[in-house]
Amino acid sequence: MILREILDAFIHTLSLKPVLEPLYKDKPMTINIQSTHEQVWMRLNQEGGHVLESNPETADVFLSGQDKVIEAAMTGAEPMLSLQKNGHLNTQGSQNHLLALESLFLLTGHKSHLFHNH
Repeated sequence: MILREILDAFIHTLSLKPVLEPLYKDKPMTINIQSTHEQVWMRLNQEGGHVLESNPETADVFLSGQDKVIEAAMTGAEPMLSLQKNGHLNTQGSQNHLLALESLFLLTGHKSHLFHNH
């Protein structure tokens, strides 16, 4: 799965789960996600999530890593901050933004251990 497809699936799932709005609605953030082969920008705010077609001047959260690591974090297969702690994922941003984003990935991810037994 390429990064843009994963991001589109995340945004679509997020739109179907209004119960998650408190995690981002009043805490808007711009996110830069860079894998080995791609870079995408996303904004979360009161209008939901959407991909940015042009690079904004700043971002609140930066994620970078190998393709499989980014996919694991975004699909909920592995907690984002655990991947960071183990040195597999680079993260930058405030703790509040990072925790909110990790929660959203885990609560929307189709590979999340929260909802599936593997």
